[in-house]
Amino acid sequence: SRHHIPSIAPHAILDNATDKILKSIPGTLFAYETRYLNQSKQEEYETGISVSYYQQEQIEYLLRGYSSLIPNSIVHLQSPKSPKHPMYNRENFTAGKIDFKEEMSISEMEKVVNKMIQLVERIEVEGKVYVELRSKLRSQMTQVLRQASHESS
Repeated sequence: SRHHIPSIAPHAILDNATDKILKSIPGTLFAYETRYLNQSKQEEYETGISVSYYQQEQIEYLLRGYSSLIPNSIVHLQSPKSPKHPMYNRENFTAGKIDFKEEMSISEMEKVVNKMIQLVERIEVEGKVYVELRSKLRSQMTQVLRQASHESS
């Protein structure tokens, strides 16, 4: 629900989950399938959103995890597990999942922000590959249809 605070990736999984995404071959996170070729532009748009939804959610989940590492970021301040949150209760804090730091060096912050940028750039590449593949398949289909039309004439 839009009224709930979105979940935050635990810090312990950030590096492995991010590396898995960053090391994946473009075009493998979500794929354009030939069965989409007969769809209208609107249907194709909706299919594209649907096909990419899981990866988009995964990236956002990881981005919130990285953001929570940065002291005074919105994610850091909005989490009830953050010592700066008004509802924070040390006795109810589940240690180990998310370790909120009160301070972070500039170099640590740069590393976190760079990881976030890499994730955004990677999902952008995935989207471009999806669109490029769609375009090539549609072009090939058009050529085949033209050839068939000329041969039958």
